[in-house]
Parts: sequence; C-alpha cells; structure tokens
Amino acid sequence: MKTTVLIVTLLVSTTAIFAQQFKETDAVTALKLVKEGAVFIDVREKDEAATTAYGIDGVRNIPLNELETRMNEVPATGTVILACNSGYRSGEAAKLLIANGRKDVYSLKGGILQWQRDGQPVVRKEQKTAKACVPGSKTACVPNADGTPCCADGSKKGKKQKNKQQCCAEGAAATPGCCEKK
Repeated sequence: MKTTVLIVTLLVSTTAIFAQQFKETDAVTALKLVKEGAVFIDVREKDEAATTAYGIDGVRNIPLNELETRMNEVPATGTVILACNSGYRSGEAAKLLIANGRKDVYSLKGGILQWQRDGQPVVRKEQKTAKACVPGSKTACVPNADGTPCCADGSKKGKKQKNKQQCCAEGAAATPGCCEKK
C-alpha cells in the first residue's frame, strides 16, 4: 500500500513539473503579443543577431550562454517571447526562465528561419566579403586582418613601397603577383 501511494505521489509531482513547460507561438501571434507589451528576446549569439535581425522594434539580444547571468534584464512579470535561429535555443531559454520563476514564457516556433518563411520583417546587414585576388589588378582590394586595404598585386592601397608587402585575403590562392610567397 505504501509503495502504491509513493508511486502515485511521484506521478502527480512529475506531471506538475511537466505541466510548467513553456508555450510555443507563431510569428503572427508573437507580433500581436509584442504590440500588447510582450518583451521579445533574441537568444542567438551577437554576430548572428547582427547579420539577420528580427525586423521589429524593441528586440533585446541576450545570448543563451549569457542568459543565466543576465537574468535581471528579463522582466519578472509580463509576457516574454524568446527567439533564436530554429527554435531549439529559445526552447532551452524558456525552460531556464520557467525554472527561475517566470510564468508567461513563449518560444518562437521555428525561429528566424520560420519567421522569414512566413514573410515577417527582417533586417539584414551585409557582410563584407573579400574580393578574390586578381593578378595585375590594382583595383581588387581586400582588407587585411588589421583593417587596412590591400590590393591584389600585394601592395597596400595608397602606399608606394619599394618592396611590396604581401597582404592578400586569407584563403586566396598563391599566384604570381598575388599572395606570392617569396
């Protein structure tokens, strides 16, 4: 009899724990909740959020790996929507918030990938890509690691040098006149 009571108690306790799981929301509902005052937190890494951002006002970026130490930046009350790239990290963030006493927590289903498929607004920041080295060309310049421009012929842009400094983009093929190793 005592064993049966213990098992029933454990089942009820386990059910109560799982009942506190986070809710998922779609993009349309998330936008509605934001208009009603919900806080929208992007838990992707800073570089991810900077490259392609959710195109709505007031988005906060708190990467998942920083969330526990930045918990004070998440409102203690009110609705919180967590978002990431595909929905996994926002789910993990939602579990963390619930474990820390937050009640009205949502994870954006499908993350920014689904957000974009649904035609919701995004802000894209173009990443600078290095141009390939072109032997003999003085116009195909790429940045060095220190940020200074470097031309395809190996010279630094705007500086005349007797001995041209080799400075092509990382990963460029070594060809005569460009990234040539002397």
